[in-house]
Amino acid sequence: MRFLKKKPDQFDFNLERTCLTCESKFQGRYCNRCGEKVIEAYDRSLKHFFDNLLNAFTFIDGKFLNSFKTMLLKPGKMSADIAIGKRQPYMKPVAFFFVGNFIYFFFPMFNTFNSTLYAQLHYMEYSELIQPFFQEYLQEASMDYIDFEEKYNVTSTNWAKILLILIVPIAFPLLFLINYSKKLFVSDHIIFTFELTSYILFVPTILLSFLVVLIQRIAEVLGFDTSRFDFDAYALPIVAILIGYMLFFGLKRFYQFKWWRVCISSAALLASLTIVIYCYRFLLFVITMWSLK
Repeated sequence: MRFLKKKPDQFDFNLERTCLTCESKFQGRYCNRCGEKVIEAYDRSLKHFFDNLLNAFTFIDGKFLNSFKTMLLKPGKMSADIAIGKRQPYMKPVAFFFVGNFIYFFFPMFNTFNSTLYAQLHYMEYSELIQPFFQEYLQEASMDYIDFEEKYNVTSTNWAKILLILIVPIAFPLLFLINYSKKLFVSDHIIFTFELTSYILFVPTILLSFLVVLIQRIAEVLGFDTSRFDFDAYALPIVAILIGYMLFFGLKRFYQFKWWRVCISSAALLASLTIVIYCYRFLLFVITMWSLK
């Protein structure tokens, strides 16, 4: 039975290669200096990708800072390096993504992708649509707005942390279709999707939230009243700029597109992600209201 037979190893062990990581000369599958592996077609296959997915770790190792710095200063470089086989300097994409999830889940101050009840009712494109439903809900429940608002915001924060994991499966089809290339494997697109979603977690979600909280604390120390400040009113444009930076330079480095296609792809993805965020927040409102019944 042919399909049960192991395929012959066609790897050329006699060919001298140059390591992409340390630039040492070597023969065989692994660099004898740093251990970097020669990437073959199987290593970039979808099957191998999911094998690695099962073995991913969620803790921070010594490669975290290098991965974070590269993602922040040179978007797309980490994914491009990992795709071609330069993997030793970086964390695994899945592990890096889950570190961001870990930080976001256990620190309630980071709520960039969450929306307060006040923001849902006044600042969203669909606010006028949900206001009658909300008023009817309050009347039927015989609840005071202030008491309900506090309960809603706590519940919404918890749901936001859970639903944020859905960004990867939501973003991947958009990224794959807009940036389709016969030169890349499906797993290569998934690698870049993980870098994109990791960037969304670390930069506009965690770092930006930390900066906003820090500014509020400094303002309070200086005697300014920040109780009426609602970051949700200004969050989306700032988040769009930060994500736009990642998309523009990330697509250029990873896909090696010409500038005109980078501009078109970045604009298309940014518009798509903006719609996704609005849909995500609307879904968050519906699920939060449902859970409070």
